[in-house]
Amino acid sequence: MKDETRTEKDVLGEVEVPKDAYWGVNTQRVIQNFQISGKTFPKSFILALVKVKKACLRANVELGEIDEEKANALLQAIKEVLTEERYMDQFPVDIYQTGSGTGINMNANEVLANRANEILGFERGKFPVHPNDHVNKGQSSNDLVGTTMHLSTLELLHAKLFPAIDHLRKSLKRKIEEFEGIVKVGRTHLQDAVPIPLSTEFSVYLRQLNVNQIRLNDACEELYYIPIGGTALGTGINAHNDFGKLTVSHLKAISGFPFRTNPVKAEGIASHSPIVKMSGVLRLLALSCLKMANDIRWMGSGP
Repeated sequence: MKDETRTEKDVLGEVEVPKDAYWGVNTQRVIQNFQISGKTFPKSFILALVKVKKACLRANVELGEIDEEKANALLQAIKEVLTEERYMDQFPVDIYQTGSGTGINMNANEVLANRANEILGFERGKFPVHPNDHVNKGQSSNDLVGTTMHLSTLELLHAKLFPAIDHLRKSLKRKIEEFEGIVKVGRTHLQDAVPIPLSTEFSVYLRQLNVNQIRLNDACEELYYIPIGGTALGTGINAHNDFGKLTVSHLKAISGFPFRTNPVKAEGIASHSPIVKMSGVLRLLALSCLKMANDIRWMGSGP
């Protein structure tokens, strides 16, 4: 057993960690205490989290909070995750954990710290680069995870959903042109009612799609406001006064999104209403798509 694990300790005591794991004592405690669903965080979320870590690191370097040697090792570790998508198997924590996401935050801190230490010639579990003191410098799970939620949501919307909506919109426009001049019986309550151009029915679907895109764009505007720099509870405790502003600037450059500092960081931590709003808008889009699919299904059923 000694050959398969290494012993790590914190204020709560000693924990056996798999010898080859890049995670450490905090992650191991989460694995032991939150065996709930067996579902781990998706790759999209982990990559977004590491991007936020990169922005935080660049801000700390700019502020002189982390020395160049440690920062360069961490930047290399971050690059390996982001460009090569390495170490994805090193994020084993369950998605159901402490409310602020401390488990996944510390998991990332330990993986990046251990890889940076390895780059510097040290063993895993030995911390010249420390998960809390360096990787998590100026941060708390409170503001870090909330910021990551916004970034990962925006990335998935722009990479997956918006191109699909655009493709569907083009398809509907082609059908409207194709069906121009075709008149069919319109229905109410599944009974024949009055004649209606088939192109008009498809114009309804296009209009619904366009309105939903406007709603999505509006919901994205709220996601651009992030609480990073608020640390615990939005107080900004243990963070440099300029940390939040600089991190937002670096995250804008890294992600390409026009992020802004939440003017009341505590609100961005205490309430996730922008995420809830986006969820509601996605439900409206889903309803529009269901309406479209059901209409076409009924059209294909005769007479």
